[in-house]
Amino acid sequence: MITRPGKTSIVTGTPHVVGTSRKPPVFLQTGDTVTISIEKMGQLNNTVIAEEILA
Repeated sequence: MITRPGKTSIVTGTPHVVGTSRKPPVFLQTGDTVTISIEKMGQLNNTVIAEEILA
């Protein structure tokens, strides 16, 4: 695949309820790291943090 600036979208993720359908259920937790890598492009690392709930 050739990526072109402004013309390529890279979408990652899984369908809804994938974590809840596992036995036992598995969910991302604060401190977990999600890593996405694309050959010849590089790697993106994101650390999960707790969302602040506004009242």
